[in-house]
Amino acid sequence: MASLRLRHLSPSGATAPPSSFAQLRRPSSCLAGPRPLRSRLTRVYALSSNDIRVGTNLEVDGAPWKIPEASISKETKQFTYKDGAQFVFMDLTTFEESRLNESDVGDRQKWLKEGMDCNLLYWNGRIIDFDLPITVRLTVTDTDPGQGDSAQGGTKPATVETGAVVTVPSFVNVGDDILIDSRTGQYMNRA
Repeated sequence: MASLRLRHLSPSGATAPPSSFAQLRRPSSCLAGPRPLRSRLTRVYALSSNDIRVGTNLEVDGAPWKIPEASISKETKQFTYKDGAQFVFMDLTTFEESRLNESDVGDRQKWLKEGMDCNLLYWNGRIIDFDLPITVRLTVTDTDPGQGDSAQGGTKPATVETGAVVTVPSFVNVGDDILIDSRTGQYMNRA
């Protein structure tokens, strides 16, 4: 395990006395070494997320800090319904419900359909993100009538059952099921 010592300088410029906490080299991204600072300024080491690993020990103001391992898990749950400004997901084995706020779902709600299986990412028992299936099957509810010859590759806007508007080929009609890439929102093909 690596150890990193971060200490504040006293107003006179002297560092705090070393403790018994193990000290190894600072990561290369930290500043080059202690330099005298003006009085009343503290020494700040710049760290990036690449410098901090699980099990790394830091010493901040003489107190040891250990970076714990994150408890992250991914579970598949089914989107069951929208309750006001919350989206409700259910575990089909335990029937336990999990809720996400509308702000947490964001633009992905335009591809979210009731009965869809999604992967929820948990950190310490709290939902921090969720993933939609890459391919989403939705029904076209509104579009202009077909424009005849599709050999020219014409496109038109179409509204799907979730309210999202997708650009589709001219041969797609109302009632057709289409496959959409949920990452880009682009039409893939007819289902």
